Amino acid sequence: MKAMLLCILAAAAATSCKPKGSGTGASIKSLDNFTRDDGAPVVNYFCGLAINDGIYKALRASDRQTIDNHVVVPGDDKELKYAVAGAMAAVPKAMQQVFFAGRGKIRVVADAKKECDAVSLTPAEQKFASENAKDSGGNYSFDGCWQVNGGKVDIILANDKNVIHHGLLRIFTFVYTQLFTKGIDKVPELANGVARFKKQRYALGNALLKDLFAADPEKAKTYQAYAKSDSEGYENAVFAEAIDSHYCTATSRAVFEKQFPATYKAFTTGDESLLKDFGPPLY
Repeated sequence: MKAMLLCILAAAAATSCKPKGSGTGASIKSLDNFTRDDGAPVVNYFCGLAINDGIYKALRASDRQTIDNHVVVPGDDKELKYAVAGAMAAVPKAMQQVFFAGRGKIRVVADAKKECDAVSLTPAEQKFASENAKDSGGNYSFDGCWQVNGGKVDIILANDKNVIHHGLLRIFTFVYTQLFTKGIDKVPELANGVARFKKQRYALGNALLKDLFAADPEKAKTYQAYAKSDSEGYENAVFAEAIDSHYCTATSRAVFEKQFPATYKAFTTGDESLLKDFGPPLY
């Protein structure tokens, strides 16, 4: 996949293909959705690159094979497949390597709500997967989620290109936290890496609380309570939303830096920064 993304970028530059926004909320990014007021709607946004026939055909045959082997779309719809490939350009390479090494698949389905309702997610995971959006009955409303099956993880997304570009990166990142911390720390050569990740994740969660207390102390208390009651769930969510904010688009990074300065600093600076481990965005 590393080669695939490099080819995507080269082809995009050659054809002057630019990401397209998905509505008036193009400047509202993931951490903003995570910390939005209760009852406020989720703002959809576009992460990744817009892929067309020319760009897809410019990929190496082995890269197209990787997509064919790991991306499942209804009726082999090429537009949906291109949407997944384009959204993948926003996913850090290290995360892709962990996911695909574990035989993970990305499944685009006709009824994501039905499939996600059937998955045994914890309440915190349901809240994250739905972005805390609820239907008229007060139930979480899902456009995407993930499912652990036989030791591998499937990412499930609705058959909507906007949903794919909005949701793939943040769900992919949350799945990464599950793959990277569940049992891997028992592998001697990986234990130090897991310990580093957990330390980074903790620092990021604390930094977000600092930003929230500076902006809105009453709202911050709610997130502080979340961090105390379920520290791992809170830190996983903050980690995923911060990755989404940093790697989605250049605009999302600017919003991240301006509105969440302490979190941005924790993410980007120092020897233990996540940016040092995951590298700069690919576009």
